[in-house]
Amino acid sequence: MKKKINFKQLIFFAVFFSFSSFIKAQFNENQQYNIVNNANGEFASLEFTSRESSFGCCSITTVFTPSISNGDLFEVETAVRNRFSRPTIENFQKWKFVTISNGVVQVINVRNGRAIDVANSNATPTQQNPNASDRGQQWRVQNSGNLLRFVSVLSGKALSFDRNGTLVQRIVRNGNRRQLWSLRAAEFSEVGDPNEIIQSIIIAPNPASTTTTLFINSNVDDPNATYQINERGFIRLGRIPINIKRGENVIEVDVTGVNPGFHRIDVFFGGKRQFAKNIDINR
Repeated sequence: MKKKINFKQLIFFAVFFSFSSFIKAQFNENQQYNIVNNANGEFASLEFTSRESSFGCCSITTVFTPSISNGDLFEVETAVRNRFSRPTIENFQKWKFVTISNGVVQVINVRNGRAIDVANSNATPTQQNPNASDRGQQWRVQNSGNLLRFVSVLSGKALSFDRNGTLVQRIVRNGNRRQLWSLRAAEFSEVGDPNEIIQSIIIAPNPASTTTTLFINSNVDDPNATYQINERGFIRLGRIPINIKRGENVIEVDVTGVNPGFHRIDVFFGGKRQFAKNIDINR
């Protein structure tokens, strides 16, 4: 004799299979996403700073410096080029999901290849090298209508954010919109190497008259770094030692002894030239 399925059971199975198919369809490991918070519309992101710099007389660019090292935090904020522009999707606001089991994933940042990790039930989420067996990196995905909640397998708490915008974990509360997220498919970017040595440099002002500044961002320390000015690309004016520390570095450069014209500044890390930037001396 066949057993009849009542209406409540039918609804349960419909929701269950819908949820299962959603997980299977959505979390393609070759797809990347922005994770957007339902409460404020901001993106889950690496912590970052932004700075506007001038190049020449009119051009202004915004430079974003994300925190990418083990142990650094996350935030819920959208990168904006300037106050008049639309939000800019950066690779430090892109994520991929690695399936651990049905409905349980690792959440890995595209910029640095590190996973969201919690050490215990009271810990703030930090960036850590991926380890699929680490329960602190395992997140159970729960549907809430068309939105998602990410609940830690280790702590049972949900990803949320505090009043400072820092990504945190909080006790699951159905009415808390800070714990609800939507996914937006993002343009593909190469996943970063967690152990990669990464630096960036800006020279401003450029053109310069008597002084200019090197803004160097690095994820490693190098107390033996140097720079040199190649006047007109040929005459080397000698290497100047600089002490580079992890994070933002501001290096003042005296160019009073450099002739007017177009020259090149070389910056060396670990004895190797890492940057070669043109500079215009105009006085």
